[in-house]
Amino acid sequence: MSQMIQDEELSKAAAHMDRLQDFLAARTEWAVKATDADNLVGLHEALVKAVKIGATPLMHSNAIAILRNPQIPEVRRLPESLVDGDRMRGFAHYVERLTPWLQAQSTKVVSEAGRGFLARLHKAAVATTLAVESILDNTGITYTGLIPAPGTVKAGEEEEVPTGAELEEEDEQDLIDVANISLTFEDTDETPVLQTFKGSVELTHEAKQALEGFLAAAKIKMPEAQMIRLERKIQGWIEGTPPDHVLTLKVSTMDMERRPYPVFVRKKHDL
Repeated sequence: MSQMIQDEELSKAAAHMDRLQDFLAARTEWAVKATDADNLVGLHEALVKAVKIGATPLMHSNAIAILRNPQIPEVRRLPESLVDGDRMRGFAHYVERLTPWLQAQSTKVVSEAGRGFLARLHKAAVATTLAVESILDNTGITYTGLIPAPGTVKAGEEEEVPTGAELEEEDEQDLIDVANISLTFEDTDETPVLQTFKGSVELTHEAKQALEGFLAAAKIKMPEAQMIRLERKIQGWIEGTPPDHVLTLKVSTMDMERRPYPVFVRKKHDL
């Protein structure tokens, strides 16, 4: 059963990462003493892990677009100096605690507001990592960058690309219309959307047909295996719908791909 990540928890995590980003972005022209280098390298490793196995998978599972060309934010740069190794170690300990928390949210979904908090958290984590890499560069310390330089992917390897559904040819009007495409699931005795078949819970035939219509309207094509995974996700979202809410699917446009994502909408009651 899918649960929702609490907005307050995501908001706090995003705010902490924003502060860490701003602190290090102001010090991108700094360096680190040789005796403190391990602490800065440790922070970098913790940040890379938080982005790659913590925040990014959560962004993908909630179909939230990721910036293709991340940048360190424009802040007032402080005059050249040396970073405090003990402070870097403290930052690393925080990030190391953040990563398993993000991983623990992998089966949960985010609210509409939570999508903004998660996107902010991811953006700040990436920018913070780039800021640390700038300090490592100033000190002449080698490291494996968060974002591989062009042409550095070895033969036989592929760059990591988010998997998603293929898009049909589309024009500008199609992109505008996507915002108006949605599908609501409400499991009631009169109109059930879940059924038990051979001991397993699954979407009803009518619900599957509605889903196919939704995907067709959004011009999303999925291979059979991916469609089955989506149906299972939707089943979990339906079962995890908070009381007095309904599940609504919307479409996220991510550069060259679109993905359905869940929104829990409060029911409207007649006065």
